[in-house]
Amino acid sequence: RGDNFLRSSGDSKQLTELTVFAWDAYKHGEKVHDTAQPTQALKMYQVFKQRSQDLKSQQQEELISKYGGQEHMEAPQELIYGQTDDYVEYARDGRVLKGRERAYVKSKYEEDVLVGNHSS
Repeated sequence: RGDNFLRSSGDSKQLTELTVFAWDAYKHGEKVHDTAQPTQALKMYQVFKQRSQDLKSQQQEELISKYGGQEHMEAPQELIYGQTDDYVEYARDGRVLKGRERAYVKSKYEEDVLVGNHSS
């Protein structure tokens, strides 16, 4: 598999994330060094991740409380992954040769209704 597989597996990915975090924190003025003080760097990284998760969940709660839509967050998996293995064969003119005929989607809007004595 090679070296690239080993770089992206196990603890090496976490170590790389910690190193990048330490570089960014040092760039922004924090006194942290991942090699000299690994425990301090790891604790700062854990606090940073926890705060970012808390902020993300707080923002999501604020959006839901302001705009609503909690019922859409808990959608059934059948709707999210709406793929089927139904095999259908069509003729050149659009008729169904094998399989099941698709049901026509009914629109919630009225069609071909002329309002106010108008004509098209």
